[in-house]
This record gives sequence, structure tokens and C-alpha cells, in this order.
Amino acid sequence: MQDRAFVHDIAMKNNLTIEIKYHNGHAYSYSQVKVIGMNEGTKKVNLVAENEKDELAICFYDIFEVTIL
Repeated sequence: MQDRAFVHDIAMKNNLTIEIKYHNGHAYSYSQVKVIGMNEGTKKVNLVAENEKDELAICFYDIFEVTIL
């Protein structure tokens, strides 16, 4: 879990695009996103989808894999 937090932090500070694998409630999804914030209180990561420019808020514990692109 520490590794994911580190990658999120680096991606946010350097405006890097990452690919995440996360559980959407029914199945696993993949998205290419930019990290715009992390909320320690709610344990959610705020993201902007690279393709649609939609904002997402995903629970940190629902993210299973993170890759810097």
C-alpha cells in the first residue's frame, strides 16, 4: 500500500499520467488518469480521466495497480 501512495504522490507533484486498475463495484476497470488530489479523511484519490476529462473520486483501497506512463 505504501508503494501506491508513493506513486500517487509523485504523479500528483509532477503532473504525470498514470494507469490505474481499480474495482468499480462490479468488476475491475482500467483508466488513464492524472492525480489532482488525495483526501486523507475520506481515503479517496481525486483523478481526472485523460480521455474524457471527467473527474473521478476513487477509494484508495479500491485501487489495485498503478503504473506511471
